[in-house]
Amino acid sequence: MAADKIEEYITHVNDLSNLQLLVAIPNIEKQDKDFADWFAKICLTSTDKIQYCTINYLPDMDYTYGSKSKFCIKRDINNIRGKD
Repeated sequence: MAADKIEEYITHVNDLSNLQLLVAIPNIEKQDKDFADWFAKICLTSTDKIQYCTINYLPDMDYTYGSKSKFCIKRDINNIRGKD
């Protein structure tokens, strides 16, 4: 994680977009794994990815640490709209 991003990530730690990432069972399965790696492992097909993203209000984007701020903004919008 880039040192200049630490404060930005800390600012978003309690945002709904961050806290509401995963329901209980997937959250337990994921634990401390990198989200992008874990997501690629559980969603093997495009259909799996679309379905998972739709159910969990995840924006269609790159899930890397560098995209965290963009992710929070898009996820907040998806939660408000109730869709992607």
